[in-house]
Amino acid sequence: MPFMEPIDFWNTYMQGIRPAEFMSAFDEADPTMCVTEYVRQRPSFYGIVRRWNWRETFVAGEPQFTRESVRAGLITHLEETRPEWESVSAEIRQRRQEERRRRIEEATRAREAVAAAPAPLPPAPEPEATTAEPSPQEVVATDAPAQDFEDAPPSEAASSAAD
Repeated sequence: MPFMEPIDFWNTYMQGIRPAEFMSAFDEADPTMCVTEYVRQRPSFYGIVRRWNWRETFVAGEPQFTRESVRAGLITHLEETRPEWESVSAEIRQRRQEERRRRIEEATRAREAVAAAPAPLPPAPEPEATTAEPSPQEVVATDAPAQDFEDAPPSEAASSAAD
């Protein structure tokens, strides 16, 4: 099997991602853990690692690298370039951790504020509606005279009698 340098593995399988960017994408400082997770997440790495299309993947004379050989090449490249990416990655991890801590503290303060606030009073019960007949004391006298059907004009007397 032809030999590839670790930088060749990186350039072939990482498609332009710089080591600092790659390591910053994970909350982990260990290249082995990061590369292992990266390879696990890539469904195109099935034993023989696919290239751009099937013709390029299986071109005669081209090396066919397994998942483990790609993983080993990527880890080796990261170990060789550690001084370039280690401090940048550490700073980014630190900022993420501080941001996470800040969000947790804000959420805790918000929960405590809600818990400390007095509970709202329940709404007062509505008075029950009654359907009973009014008692004689509740009946209010009106000044309007009662209409006698016999005294009404003939057209009103006819319509009132029909009701």
